[in-house]
Amino acid sequence: MTHECVADVAVVANPDPQWEEQVVASVTTMDGEDFDVSGLRNHKADKLVCYKHTQAVITTGELPRSDSDILLKHSQPSEVATA
Repeated sequence: MTHECVADVAVVANPDPQWEEQVVASVTTMDGEDFDVSGLRNHKADKLVCYKHTQAVITTGELPRSDSDILLKHSQPSEVATA
């Protein structure tokens, strides 16, 4: 699934006291600027079942990757852990 404003994205599950886990997306935008989060949610709303919708979206400058360009989900920005 793609979006015109998104260059890269990592989706992780964070602990949630009510639902056990919540879906959090860490997004790098094409131009490095903030974008309309509700537009992103609307873009994917009919493509995903409701429990896979993101509860929080965090924009970041760059996602952490290994030397072989593998996304390091466990090294996400600290904002993801508190979202």
